[in-house]
Amino acid sequence: GKVRINLDTAGDDHDIYYDGENAQIYGTILDLAGAPVVFCELSEIAGPAENCNVYTITRDKALELTFSGADKYVGKTIRVDCYAQKTSGATQLTITADKFAGNYYVEADTLFREQYSGEDMPAVITIPNVKIQSNFTFSMAASGDPSTFTFTMDAFPAYTYFDRTQKVLAAIDFVGEENIHPDEAGATTDDTCAEPEVHFDSIEAGVQEDWEKTSYPEDPKNINWNDLGNNLQATIDLANVDFTGNLNRVDNWTAFSENPDDLTGYYYPMRITTEPGSKIIMTTHDGGTKECTIEDGTLEMIKAIRPEEPVYTVTLENESGDQQEYSFDFSKVVFK
Repeated sequence: GKVRINLDTAGDDHDIYYDGENAQIYGTILDLAGAPVVFCELSEIAGPAENCNVYTITRDKALELTFSGADKYVGKTIRVDCYAQKTSGATQLTITADKFAGNYYVEADTLFREQYSGEDMPAVITIPNVKIQSNFTFSMAASGDPSTFTFTMDAFPAYTYFDRTQKVLAAIDFVGEENIHPDEAGATTDDTCAEPEVHFDSIEAGVQEDWEKTSYPEDPKNINWNDLGNNLQATIDLANVDFTGNLNRVDNWTAFSENPDDLTGYYYPMRITTEPGSKIIMTTHDGGTKECTIEDGTLEMIKAIRPEEPVYTVTLENESGDQQEYSFDFSKVVFK
């Protein structure tokens, strides 16, 4: 009536989690065809030392399980269902009613049939910014055939990797060895790689030596802005700005802002240089907007960053009212 699980049996799943309530261990007697016939409840667990409900099987210590009523089925096969703790090599996507999955960049491969030749040719569908809805559908069948997990994504305008001039909901690229369509007269020159007319002259990441100040005078935490992060760099690619480096966590830093939405724990210092009199318009974490006029053409600022929402839309407006949207991308930043 006992089951003994050693390290050879458990393998990489040697950390067994059992709390007696939610994460339980079940035993099922199987017939000769492998079908379940009798369910047995766990009555005793012994063996490895318990550490926070985790029983770690080692080479010298096996896990011994006793199931009530199982002694009547000696010689039969029992299937043990349990939870094994995974500390690496596992990724979980959680969809709840109040916390949604992050934003994703989706690429899908498909085929399209060319009208002139009738050939099937490859195409790539790119949706640069999607969020997964909380409603989903599972389909299961008794046949054991592979099933599908159907979920719905909401698409939002964003830049694709290779075109920073306009935001799109989706882009479809048809891939062929040559141009199979007839040449069209009056084709225009491709200027998609031109620098935006309203642009940043430079964005310097990190605290610069000639900054007017490197701390708030009445900061109770006495935070030196140089300690917010290291190896900080900013790269401008047309209408996209990629930020890299390491940011150190600072909890409850109210000297920067007392707005709860700004207390993200991570703050990225930078200096922006552009045409004097320009205005920078940023979307705040609470859904509003914040405007700041760059009077002399230089703005030293600290941006509060949410690791779960690393991409921000920033609008630069010159004195003539011309605007250009930029994508501030912090997805390559390491949050410590």
